[in-house]
Amino acid sequence: MRLVCRHISTFGKHSITNHNHVGRRFLHRDITVIGGNLIGAATAVALAASPAFAQRAISLVERRDIKFPQNLNEWSNRVYAITPGTRRFLVDQGIWQKLSPQQKHVCRRMVVWENQSDAALDFRGSDLVKDDEDVEPDTVCFNIDQHALLHAIYERLKELPNIELRSRTRITNIELPTLDRRSFPPEKVTFEIFDEPEKHTTDLLIAADGFNSQIRKLMGVKNVSWSYKQKSVIAVVDLDGLSDVDGTAFQRFLPEGVVALLPLGNKKACLIWSLVDDCAEQILKLSDEEFVETLNRHLTDTLDYNQGVMSVLHGTRLIMNSVGLRQSCSKVTPPRVVAVHPQTRASYPLGMGHAVNYVVPRTVLVGDSAHRVHPLAGQGANFGFADVECLVRNLAGAAFRGEQPGDMKALIAYERERQRALLPFQVAIEGLIHIYQNKNLPVVLARSLGVQILDSLPYLKHKIIQFASR
Repeated sequence: MRLVCRHISTFGKHSITNHNHVGRRFLHRDITVIGGNLIGAATAVALAASPAFAQRAISLVERRDIKFPQNLNEWSNRVYAITPGTRRFLVDQGIWQKLSPQQKHVCRRMVVWENQSDAALDFRGSDLVKDDEDVEPDTVCFNIDQHALLHAIYERLKELPNIELRSRTRITNIELPTLDRRSFPPEKVTFEIFDEPEKHTTDLLIAADGFNSQIRKLMGVKNVSWSYKQKSVIAVVDLDGLSDVDGTAFQRFLPEGVVALLPLGNKKACLIWSLVDDCAEQILKLSDEEFVETLNRHLTDTLDYNQGVMSVLHGTRLIMNSVGLRQSCSKVTPPRVVAVHPQTRASYPLGMGHAVNYVVPRTVLVGDSAHRVHPLAGQGANFGFADVECLVRNLAGAAFRGEQPGDMKALIAYERERQRALLPFQVAIEGLIHIYQNKNLPVVLARSLGVQILDSLPYLKHKIIQFASR
């Protein structure tokens, strides 16, 4: 068994502090994960918890100090919509069990509509087939605060003895193997740690360093990306609405972006509102009262309804009803926002990105380092966790066959599987964005009719929500 020492070994109640371990530090890691964010930390946990890597030295490196708020039951302005599929992964890794009931809010319904007509889609968790005994059958997703989820991952991580965790650590002078993807065996990855004289080596470098990934740039892979010239305005708001407002997510497509409310319970919601850059800056400068008024107007305003389209939809609805096709959602009644929580308003830029290759010899991308999507689908974190599950599964399979952690066949199998899953989704998201930004009458009519018909077809809705919840 390899001797593994923890350079960072003390976990405070809500923070992790840096302590030099007395003893010999190892200079070679079997696997090194760069990035202690949600996906990077989950990667380290999944690897260390796998029987295939129980005797392997795994290192997790993060540049920043790792801290958490004192009250992890309070909601921040960054909330993840965790699908049932992702939940299964978190349960398997022992992470889900670290979350308290107050930190997991169940969303049972999602209503999607637009501002050019009253056509709407009503997705319900009851449309899903229950395949997990301890999950309620009507669950669309679980809304979880970023701090609570990351804290749960680190709570699990500290239980695993073969992880070296280093925060406030900057890696420099990374040298990747120069052989192409078909050559074997490639050299090990070498790197230095700032303020330390030694050279370090690793059999496999996993990059989870975000959409501006420096590791991806070092890999030399092409990254197809663009900016939407939009920002996502986020906040925590209080609601006054229907009795089921605490279990319903609302999302409205607008010509300038998308506005969404994720329920948090107790008539609270997380706002995610995409706007062009200038509008986002203006929205953030409004007083709380002006902000709430503007938000409610964008959620409820019907002044832009196209009356010609509305007439066609009304006639179509009568025909559909006559043949037994009834819409689940005949009218959307969004909640009214009554207040915005102090100091929760913020914004971040939106863009799309996809690396042409996720792997080169001994180096692999996961999460936002490999792909970046618009938040309208709420799938960014779920995609990242799916990367982790796929990568660890393929690496573990190779390990059980006697291969080393950097086995190129396993890495390419991961790349192929994830790109086949992600690219269609990214194309669909791009299509939705362009369709709903278009105000031309034929486009508005076509999409409105399509939504109206789809909402009356339970089988197709079931397939859509089943696909999104994997």
